[in-house]
Amino acid sequence: MSSLFAVSKFLGGRSRERRRQDSTSSLVSGSTDSIASRGAPKNPPFKLSNLGGPEWTPSLKFQFYFGFFIFSSFAGPISAEETLHQSEAQDAEDTRNRVQKRIQELEEERDQALVHARDAREAQEKGQTRIQELENTLKSVEAELSSKAKTLDALTTSSDGLRMQIDILKVDLKKAKSISKNVEEERDRVREAEQQRDNLDKYARNMEEERDKAILSAQDAHVKAQARIQDLEEELSSKSQTFNALTATSNGLESQIDALTIDLHNILAVRKGVEDERDSALIRARDLGDAHEKAQAQNHALEEALQYAKTEDSEKSRTIDNLSVASKGLQSQIDALKLNLNDALVLSKLREDERDAALNHLREANKAQATVQEHVQELENGLKSTKDDLTSKSQALEALTANSKAQKAEIDTMKSNPRDALAFGKDVAMERDSALTRVRESEDRRENAQAQIQSLKNALQSTKAELNSKSQAVDALTIGSKGLQLEIDALKVAHRDALDAWTRREVERDAALIQAQVHIQELKDTLKAIKARVSKYFILTGIVSIIAALVDAVV
Repeated sequence: MSSLFAVSKFLGGRSRERRRQDSTSSLVSGSTDSIASRGAPKNPPFKLSNLGGPEWTPSLKFQFYFGFFIFSSFAGPISAEETLHQSEAQDAEDTRNRVQKRIQELEEERDQALVHARDAREAQEKGQTRIQELENTLKSVEAELSSKAKTLDALTTSSDGLRMQIDILKVDLKKAKSISKNVEEERDRVREAEQQRDNLDKYARNMEEERDKAILSAQDAHVKAQARIQDLEEELSSKSQTFNALTATSNGLESQIDALTIDLHNILAVRKGVEDERDSALIRARDLGDAHEKAQAQNHALEEALQYAKTEDSEKSRTIDNLSVASKGLQSQIDALKLNLNDALVLSKLREDERDAALNHLREANKAQATVQEHVQELENGLKSTKDDLTSKSQALEALTANSKAQKAEIDTMKSNPRDALAFGKDVAMERDSALTRVRESEDRRENAQAQIQSLKNALQSTKAELNSKSQAVDALTIGSKGLQLEIDALKVAHRDALDAWTRREVERDAALIQAQVHIQELKDTLKAIKARVSKYFILTGIVSIIAALVDAVV
């Protein structure tokens, strides 16, 4: 097209130069003609040369008409096409400006989407770091809770042992109360014996008075009966000795019978306590088996949850690898998390101190349990010795039961004799002294048992207080772990929301880019059409110039 334009320009220049030469020659000839014809008439015929232009030759006529024809043929369409091209060029320029503006807006939106994606990645990395830290904290809290649970189970076991010991001591207290009741009954019997002794003293005094009267009245018969009295005295002395022996044996048998009865009650109570302890131990063993099965089921569930968490973590790690472009902006957050980690370390140190204190309390509880076990062993040894004594005493009881009726009959016959009554009063006084001694000993045992029960009650109270404090600590740790779990869930939700928002922005950006590419393609097609029209215009212009030049050349 440029070559056609150059050819048309060259030909047009040659035609203009030829016309300039023709006009110059015509002017020269016209001037010479005017000089030669000064004597001509005033109104010469009209000539184009009179106006200072070239002479109206046939070639000029042909060029004029042919140019007018060409101009009239192409002036209208060319002006309309130029106007159309100008309007299309203006529309294309406006469209290009709009497209450029839309591309700039899309680039801004892309930059905003990249910023949002970077913020989402940063939030995701922050959430992942926080989730990892919270999961580590949760694991440590779970381990600590398991240790606290073990400590609590041990303390519960020790408290159960102390409770059993308290039950045994309660049984001992009941025994002591029964012994005290027996002592009170013994005191009542002693008072009755004292009253009977007073009555016997009174009766002895009356008998002495009667004896004196009988001696005064029987002075004459005394000599006659002296031999008989001597025989009776000897017989009486032998019978008194037998009576004293039988009385002592009867008293011993009665005390042995009472002691054996008390021991029998004690053995039955101890046996019942041992059976109750065995039943409670079986119940605890069954509960421990159930708890072990529950712990195994919970452990299996935790392993499945851990496997699922590992799978989810692997997927998240792949996502993090894809989104780990902007990691420099997390330094301040890492410093804050380090501070939180230091706080968590301090908290774990405090919890370790609490655990050490709990272990110390547990050791003390184990020592107390060992002491209780020693006391139980002593009670069992005493139970065995009591069983042996009960066996021997039961054998003696059978022998004493056979002789009790005969001894009672002899005692009744001896009470009718004043000397026998005095001997019986002495025996009653001795029995009273021995009963008082037994009462004092039983009171001492009761006081010792009460002191031991009080010490065990104090130990149980301290153990209960310690268990309450440990249970409160366990509750606080449980609440803290629940709060950490809620925070982890919230971070997971925020992480998922950020991923969804980033995905939506990526989709919107892709859609906007596709739309911009379509619009740019449309603009390119429009520009191609405009270029085609402009090239067509230049081709027509070149054709016109070539035709004009050819005409000039032909003429």
